[in-house]
Amino acid sequence: MKFTVFFLCFYTSLVSGLAGYPVIERFLPLGTEEGLSNNSINSIVKDDQGFLWIGTENGLNRYDGYYIDNFFYDPEDSSGIGYKSISHILKDSEGKVWVLYKNDHLQKINDDLTFSTFFNGSYQDRHINFDNMVEDDQKRLWLISDSEGIFTFDLKTHTVEKLKINSGFDFSSITAIHRHYDQIWFSNSFGQIGIYEFSSKVVTSVDLNRYFGNAQNKISSIYFNQNLIFIGTLSNGLYVFKP
Repeated sequence: MKFTVFFLCFYTSLVSGLAGYPVIERFLPLGTEEGLSNNSINSIVKDDQGFLWIGTENGLNRYDGYYIDNFFYDPEDSSGIGYKSISHILKDSEGKVWVLYKNDHLQKINDDLTFSTFFNGSYQDRHINFDNMVEDDQKRLWLISDSEGIFTFDLKTHTVEKLKINSGFDFSSITAIHRHYDQIWFSNSFGQIGIYEFSSKVVTSVDLNRYFGNAQNKISSIYFNQNLIFIGTLSNGLYVFKP
């Protein structure tokens, strides 16, 4: 009983003290005034050396916790970044960092901080717009297009192919993608979730309309938290799905 009373008094004093503490001081601003190339952040990844790579609407940044190195787009520099606006940054299974730009160039960051372009968005005489990417177990990057489906970039042969899998999933309008252990989850604009199993190479299709109704709004993101999958939409809120 004495311990309970003491703990309650201590907890009350602690909370009271924190209540007057300006919480904003716990956060350190990192923007253009601190050296960032742009304040609109699209993607962040940490490399094997501990650097944070920060992709923005105007330039790429490398942050070591103290200083920021900026990489700006120069169309005359063939070894520089491929475009000013970055869509997504990914570190592959071998520790290499890949950058996907909003002009759909795909580049690898070299050890000497130069950039090598492996794909410029052109596929069979047409331009493909890509939004996001993940890596599978075959050392391929899966690149999603909201109008053309899913393409793969082979990290060994550096070839691009359109993913062709017979399933009940509609690949015509891909909206989000997420790797979860030995699976890749992706979605489309029609309320469907596709689940690709590495072991079987088969896609299982889940129609959210069967569970929630009116789920045909565009799915914007997929996130896993323990045994629950959170599925965000652009206009119909957040769905929580338990497999």
